[in-house]
Amino acid sequence: MSGLLLIARRLYERRYSGLIIPYKMVEGECHQNAGLWARYNPGCKAVHGWTVFDHERTSGGLVSIVQFNPHTIIETDGGERFDVTPSQASRRYPFLDHEGPREHFIQLVEGNSLSVISYDPAADCCFSDRRALIRPVPIIRTKRGEGPT
Repeated sequence: MSGLLLIARRLYERRYSGLIIPYKMVEGECHQNAGLWARYNPGCKAVHGWTVFDHERTSGGLVSIVQFNPHTIIETDGGERFDVTPSQASRRYPFLDHEGPREHFIQLVEGNSLSVISYDPAADCCFSDRRALIRPVPIIRTKRGEGPT
């Protein structure tokens, strides 16, 4: 009898005792997830940036708002990039690196309790006070939320 056949029989006998193992990465906690991944996976680093929700493009220009959500992904030493945070989004969205140091990103997100920046390019030409165009939406914390790492 082959070794694989013995293993298969034993696994079959034990199949009802298997456990569903939960994911350690939590939806909506990208900064924490990426920080943990980078810490425990040598050759990986967290990259801070912005997920782009371009409503202007997807609506064919009917809606001029573009939203930028703070997001953190992983980059390997080899340059491969991937997202460790589970998502129930209907599709994947583009990611833009944050232009600036890590500390600047953290200050922007944490200092402003920022979960999204909404920008209306159609209104940009009409305001003398540009701050009126950018509407930050505060972060709603969960029990596990630690913010960007």
